[in-house]
Amino acid sequence: MPWWFWVLLWGSLLLASVVGLVLVCWRVFRSGLALLREVGRAAATVSIAPGSAPDGSAAAPNEADDGAVVSRELA
Repeated sequence: MPWWFWVLLWGSLLLASVVGLVLVCWRVFRSGLALLREVGRAAATVSIAPGSAPDGSAAAPNEADDGAVVSRELA
């Protein structure tokens, strides 16, 4: 086979690999952005104002319902 055939073959294989890599990276990037949006939405939904208990009573932010004190690293 002539030399130009091999150049065209390897060039097309390289181009196809680069296109595939770009498409996979784009999909991962878009999935990451969607994940960040969902995490932000979940954080906004779950967040509680400091100094208030979920039932509306005023409680210290690091006290559990049974009166045990939970350290901030574990909370």
